[in-house]
Order: sequence, then structure tokens, then C-alpha cells
Amino acid sequence: MTVYLTPGQVTALHDRALARYGGTPGLRDPGALASALAQPAMEAFGMQLYPSLPEKGAAYLFFLARNHPFVDGNKRTAYAASAIFLMVNGAGLSGPDDAVFTLVLDTAQGKHPDPRAVADALRPLVTLP
Repeated sequence: MTVYLTPGQVTALHDRALARYGGTPGLRDPGALASALAQPAMEAFGMQLYPSLPEKGAAYLFFLARNHPFVDGNKRTAYAASAIFLMVNGAGLSGPDDAVFTLVLDTAQGKHPDPRAVADALRPLVTLP
């Protein structure tokens, strides 16, 4: 059974990132947060839109980075949520820091047009259980 992150958990990740690295606190758009967190579990016609762990992790990264639910720290929160989601589901996220940094920045800047493109870039960095 896949474990998904709650709004409270992601907000706590956001708060920890800001405490460590700085930034302006605050939730800018609760609806954008709820939407971003619903995406990894989405289904259509009984089929999961993001069936694999890397695709679900990519959905967290894509939608949190692009929806900008927080005032500040959206990219940091998107990365942390993706990494923690993978970890609690038995997978790992590792790779050179520059590869991870580039993936997060490219996602936020729209260089990956959709979550599947993010998943393609993320997949080599994911160690599955």
C-alpha cells in the first residue's frame, strides 16, 4: 500500500527548510497545496495516472514546484516532499547534488513540461525497494 503525504507533513517539511535555509514563511494558497498533494494518487477510469513510485515522486516534485502553494521555499519543499515520499515507501533518492539541483530547478522553470518528463529525469536517481 502506498503511503501519501498529508498537508500537515508537507507544511512541516516546508517550515523545517525555511528554518534551516531562510525564507519568508506562509502558505500562499491552501487550494494549490491540496491540489499538488492530490496529484500523485489521482486516478482516471480506474487507472492510476502515476502508477510507479518514481512517477508519484515526480508528481510531488512537479506540482509543488509549479503550483507555488507557499510564499517562499516551494522548490525546497517540492524536493523534500518527493524524497520523503520515496523514502517512506521503501525507495531512495540519490545522485550527484548537481543532478538533483538541476532537476528541481528545471522542473520549477518549466523545462520539464509535465510530470512524466520529470519522472523520466528522476528515474535514474531513484533506488527502488
